[in-house]
Amino acid sequence: MKTITILLKYYIIGVIIAILLIGFIHLYSYIAEPYFSYAEWDNILLTALISGFLFGITLWAFKNLWK
Repeated sequence: MKTITILLKYYIIGVIIAILLIGFIHLYSYIAEPYFSYAEWDNILLTALISGFLFGITLWAFKNLWK
């Protein structure tokens, strides 16, 4: 059970980081290049959920590397 909570914690942190990065990218695209079509929310959230797993694993690996 402890392992699952650790995995969920890092997954949630990874999703938050992914949403922030994707948000900055889309904000820049909306401000600097408004003539391109804007992404839909479901695509943004799906990308954040998929990328969150990778960001979470990376954070966990770096944390364990410097222990």
